[in-house]
Amino acid sequence: MAAAPENTNAEIRQDESTGQANFDKNSVKMYEHAHPGHEDDASSIRSEALGDNLPPGYFTSFRFICAVAGFCLSAISAYIFLLMPTNVLTYINADIGPSNYLSWVNIARTLALSFTYTILGRLSDLFGRRWFFIGGNAVALIGIIVCAVAQNIDTLIVGSAIYGLGETVQLSFNVALGELVPNKYRGMVNSFIFLTNAPFATFGPIMARKMMSHPGMGWRWTYYINIITVALAIVLLFFGYHPPTFELLHERKTKRQLMKQLDYVGIFLWIAGLTLALMGVSWGGVIYPWKSAAVISSLVIGCVLLIILFVYETYVDLAYPAIPVQFFRNRGFMSLVICATVASMFYYSAVLLWPQQIQALFTKDITYAGWLSCTVGGAVALGQILAGALIKYKWAGNDRYWIIFSACGMVGFVGALAALTPEKKGLGIALTLLGPFFVGVIELLALTLAPLYCKPSDIGLAAGLLASIRSAGGSIAVTVYSTILNNRLGTTLPAAIAPLAQAEGVAADKIPAIVAAAKTGKLATFPGISDALKAAITAAMPMAYSKAFQTVYLASLGFGGLALAGALLAKDSRKYLTDTVQRRMHNTGAEGHPGHNPAQSKAAEAGA
Repeated sequence: MAAAPENTNAEIRQDESTGQANFDKNSVKMYEHAHPGHEDDASSIRSEALGDNLPPGYFTSFRFICAVAGFCLSAISAYIFLLMPTNVLTYINADIGPSNYLSWVNIARTLALSFTYTILGRLSDLFGRRWFFIGGNAVALIGIIVCAVAQNIDTLIVGSAIYGLGETVQLSFNVALGELVPNKYRGMVNSFIFLTNAPFATFGPIMARKMMSHPGMGWRWTYYINIITVALAIVLLFFGYHPPTFELLHERKTKRQLMKQLDYVGIFLWIAGLTLALMGVSWGGVIYPWKSAAVISSLVIGCVLLIILFVYETYVDLAYPAIPVQFFRNRGFMSLVICATVASMFYYSAVLLWPQQIQALFTKDITYAGWLSCTVGGAVALGQILAGALIKYKWAGNDRYWIIFSACGMVGFVGALAALTPEKKGLGIALTLLGPFFVGVIELLALTLAPLYCKPSDIGLAAGLLASIRSAGGSIAVTVYSTILNNRLGTTLPAAIAPLAQAEGVAADKIPAIVAAAKTGKLATFPGISDALKAAITAAMPMAYSKAFQTVYLASLGFGGLALAGALLAKDSRKYLTDTVQRRMHNTGAEGHPGHNPAQSKAAEAGA
């Protein structure tokens, strides 16, 4: 039953015209050098798991189409949860709150999401992906149900944390589908998934507000619709998604043997260190002061644990390290990780700041503001959809140049939002279409190309590490932007309001209260000042806000410098964009096609 190792090695493919064989051999050599004495898993993969000699009708089989549809719905669920309930959180808080811990609805989800990416990738690489992806969606479903029936904010936080654990698989479609299709089509497949998500990514906030205004619906329907979506995804994945099983991936190992070789210490250090560090970042200036013991201790302990993790992973001989340090020496991979992380930071700057700018500078109309806010999500989705062609078609040329061009566009156009004033609404719309578009391009290129620089048997781990670092970067960016904005408003608002109040003869000790009322939207009901002063303050506030936003966008250029550096370090990936399919699904129904001859396939493998 066992074939010779050279005939079952998924890592070594003969394609001299593209150099694919050389890349794969080097990947295996790098693993063997880092882990002497450990057998590479590629040599024990059974031929039935490989993507060689696919039968006719494989990609159009019922089960393959079901699997793709399942991943589309699964990803749509993630966008629904991210964009729809989040946009009506204030209404939810008014209904089942109020709570001082409302921000934890998003923090809990982000924390759960960040560390599980890498763990899921590592474990699904080793044990097979089917039940991780089905089970992950089931966990997400439980989290959504908990949120849908929540009677208080604490329950909503618990539900969001549970959902975050499952959301990891929903956003890992590039792993599940990437290994099942030819390398050169990975970008197009990822773009197709983003295309199905585009309506929710673009119009999710408007949908949520319409549900709130409908007399027969309300905020719980933002969760009910997600329950239906995930349930359908689970059914489709159960019947359609049949990637290689553990037995096909490990012909000469048992699950018990592999369990003994897992890096439990590394997994613990990664989960504990990243969670504590991100908790400290998320708490600072929001729930606790930056100087508080809770924030400082979380940051220090978390960072120390992460340092210990990297020392441990570097010097301990591990069969399956949780965080392989050689990834950080891989220029092609790390350059894209840097670009994707900064793209995430710029995405959050636009998502976080643009809606606030709209309300502070341009309009108080909630519906109109909602439509203006759609520019960011729509532009990112468009970039993700169109970028697949840059990978697939030869006319696009060297994708490295597209990465550099997109990084420049992202940094330039998002940074240019610093120029906005109350009179430049049109410029704001244009910039929030152009900048986020390039964010989408970079995200698609990174998600698709980064795993190609690592061993095919590590695609889940590579993609998971990228996603974890990217998610952590987004959390850090939100904290940095929020802190800068609040600090600047503490200067620009008093500077704009104090002269007006003093001119009206208002006592100096009363001015801070007026500033606080103006910032929280309660100026109209503030007692003891004239309507003329209120009107003057209202007219002066947009410019004060524009100066504060200007500082935040200028600060984001510091992150932009990292993106440009990462883009310049990027490599040309064209030699890896071949017809190679790394893994194949089984039980697709195409195996029985008249054109598929198993004996002939095995004979071809033996003669390779």
